Amino acid sequence: MLNLSFAAQVETPEQRLEKASASLNTCSKTAAIWAKRIADGREEQKTNVFSKHYVAGAARAGKGADYGRPPPGSETEKRWQRGKAWVDEQIAGLIKVIRDIGDTDAATRGTRRVKFGALFYTYADISDSLVGIMMRAKKRKRLYYEGDMLFQGSSDNVIVSVPKDA
Repeated sequence: MLNLSFAAQVETPEQRLEKASASLNTCSKTAAIWAKRIADGREEQKTNVFSKHYVAGAARAGKGADYGRPPPGSETEKRWQRGKAWVDEQIAGLIKVIRDIGDTDAATRGTRRVKFGALFYTYADISDSLVGIMMRAKKRKRLYYEGDMLFQGSSDNVIVSVPKDA
């Protein structure tokens, strides 16, 4: 009996070439996968504020003007509107208190101003959210003071002013 299995196992040059190209194709696919992972990692680092490759605004790029806003007509939008209205009411109340207890700045003719310490003690009976409301009012340019946040005691002499048109 003749053993033909050995002859069947010998590869032709065409079969060797086909195996080599398949192996090369697998290597190039793997290289492409890693190249994509590297590119994705670099893009992700642009949105990481702790990265040296951080780009301000990259996280919102291409997301449109409505990014970060609730869908129109939703319950979330209604809550957002109610919250915004509440903050507006609180700012209006704060400005009224500053106008009531503050003095007029002669240099600016009409700007009312008060020291934070006096405002803090007067406003303590009205609300416990004075500093937060002040920060929102400053952001909306309805009142002015030095610094980002004021603290009871250490910031008592900081002047808080309300422009005439606020």
